Amino acid sequence: MTDEARTPEITITELTLPIASETPDDREQADRWNRERYGKRWAERIYDPRWESWLYGRHSRGQLGDWARRLRLFRYCRAVGGHANDGDTLQVAIRAETEAEVLAVFDLLGISPVVVPEDKGRPTPGVAYPAAEFLAFPNRIGQFPRLAQPGWTRIAGEDVFVYVHSARLELILSDGYEVTERQVASAQNIEPVLEVLAERIIDPPTDNPHCVCAKYYPDLWSTP
Repeated sequence: MTDEARTPEITITELTLPIASETPDDREQADRWNRERYGKRWAERIYDPRWESWLYGRHSRGQLGDWARRLRLFRYCRAVGGHANDGDTLQVAIRAETEAEVLAVFDLLGISPVVVPEDKGRPTPGVAYPAAEFLAFPNRIGQFPRLAQPGWTRIAGEDVFVYVHSARLELILSDGYEVTERQVASAQNIEPVLEVLAERIIDPPTDNPHCVCAKYYPDLWSTP
């Protein structure tokens, strides 16, 4: 068999497996990392020309301000870029700390929970699997492994990616690596469904200056 014909393999390590216990301590550690990364003077750096050229690289300040004022719950999150290989998104985060709370949010959003059978296997750390075999493992919710991640689903007739982690449920909209007017319209259609969960909304969904929110960019909410 030639190298080209071989099935690609994926080797998993402890770092690539989902964390089974996403606790408040985990979130505090992440918060500490963010503070160390961004520092106390990030508010000043927000107005650095190099940062602004990145933040407004795909959409102008006026465009982001318009979206900010039109959306009540979803927030535009600019990609980190580079080796992160991420993209721009619209995000909303809903607090859900227990399995019962996750299931209650699923019910309100019209998401049918998928229970993973106990006999379904899990990838073993350090073992190499052919790509197809690895992808066949259920994508479990780390905190609640008997439940599968919702992934792509439909809410209010709109396609949205739903992911549960760190005591929260995230709704994510994007067009590949970008956000367009189409995703903004989708967010506007979804938001009325989320109003009943208003007390559970975590704002900002990503607590750093990549997230266009009132905490970091309050002037964008002013009248143009």
